[in-house]
Amino acid sequence: MWPMILWFVLVALVATCIAWLADHPGTVDIVWFGYQIQMPILAALFILLGGFAALMLAWGVVKRLLFAPAAVTGFLGHRKRRKGHLALSRGIIAIGAGDLDTARKQAQIAMKSLPKEPLVKLLEAQTAQLEGDNRKVKQVFESMLNDPETEALGLRGLFNQARQAGNYEEAGRLAARAMQVRPSLPWASSAMLAVHSSARDWRAVIALIETQKRAGVMSAQEANRKRAVAETAEAAALEQSNEDEALRLALKAHKDAPELVPPVLIAARLLAGRGSVRKAMRIIEQTWDRNPHRDLVDAYAHVRPGDSGADRLKRVRALVARGAPNEEGAIGLARVAIDSHDFATAREALKPYIDGRPHAGICLLMAQIERLEHGDTGKEREWLARAVVAPQDAAWTADGFV
Repeated sequence: MWPMILWFVLVALVATCIAWLADHPGTVDIVWFGYQIQMPILAALFILLGGFAALMLAWGVVKRLLFAPAAVTGFLGHRKRRKGHLALSRGIIAIGAGDLDTARKQAQIAMKSLPKEPLVKLLEAQTAQLEGDNRKVKQVFESMLNDPETEALGLRGLFNQARQAGNYEEAGRLAARAMQVRPSLPWASSAMLAVHSSARDWRAVIALIETQKRAGVMSAQEANRKRAVAETAEAAALEQSNEDEALRLALKAHKDAPELVPPVLIAARLLAGRGSVRKAMRIIEQTWDRNPHRDLVDAYAHVRPGDSGADRLKRVRALVARGAPNEEGAIGLARVAIDSHDFATAREALKPYIDGRPHAGICLLMAQIERLEHGDTGKEREWLARAVVAPQDAAWTADGFV
């Protein structure tokens, strides 16, 4: 609405000016090269405006003629880029659909139209992968290393090639370079973790975890747990050769991840061997409160060497009673009770978990109870048969291996 009002005001002002000039006539005299021209002021004004308009029109024509080549070039360049982007899009779709012929054709068009476009390199590499031409794939990824914009992508491609070929030394070198280029790359840091872990270089693993934490690749909680796992692995490796360092690492791992069971088992063994029974019991209790586990029950039962079966059973009862009833506590208590030949306590502990489809571990314990208490081989075989088809117990795993 405001533009219409402004336009109306402008027209009114022009009309007012024209009317005022008409009411106040005058003449304009021009003397030039001996000629004298006399005209009304209103006519002179219109001639002046007309000349200005003609001059602007002429300048527009000249400008169009001067810049026409650049405009044509810009138009053709835009058309070429549009064609290249269309080919790039169609090529990526063809790769996803497994259409090799279309992917190859569109990749050629994209390379001609967009020679400096990073995505064209990726399309070229994926097309070569679809063709099974590993040599060309490697060449394309290597060419990406020369451009900071595509260096990380090239390293990722070469890393995957090296890993698939079983060249883990080369894969580790490429992952290390990627970490230098961009420390926040999750795949590079994960690859280096795998490389250092396979070499059992736990100090390097811990240092890398700290780098990942600072780079924001993993949260503080995740970093603490992974660091605790590495510290536990190093403690296990040193347990026989350097007990002091093994104990320090195990306690450090327990502090980093109090819910983790393996470091507590190592620390408890070492502390019990040194006579620090109360400290060993305390760290087992702390982990039990967070993560009940049958191995903790066994460690708690044998924390004081030389105790009688009754003493071990009494101590385990106190541990299991700390939290809500659970299957791990029942299995741990049953194990210690069987060792103490207290079969009634073992049966009572397992009773809530034997109906339906109990886990294999419970079936095996029931078979052991039937054999040791009554010598009933029939019921023992029955429980063993159930164990064969029963759900498996939870187990420690790494990379799919138990």
